[in-house]
Amino acid sequence: MSATATEAETYTPRLKDLYEKELRARLQDELGLSSVMQVPRVTKITLNMGVGEAKTEAKALDAAMDELSTITRPSEGRASMTRPCFPRSLPDRI
Repeated sequence: MSATATEAETYTPRLKDLYEKELRARLQDELGLSSVMQVPRVTKITLNMGVGEAKTEAKALDAAMDELSTITRPSEGRASMTRPCFPRSLPDRI
């Protein structure tokens, strides 16, 4: 097994660690809940960035991707962001 595979298996996001170690117990106390299972959980974090100028300037999209990749893991690439994904049940013309 390589070192990167080991790191990927043991890696946990900072926000998840913070929530599990500190925030969950604090929320339970503040909300007056009797069980840890009653405490609300973070299931999904969504990032949104407006890139309206990318319609006319391709470099703006590249800059936006660079900024988002510093916050999150690197994206799949520009092609995956610009190509819409429609279900097969939709007609050919939308």
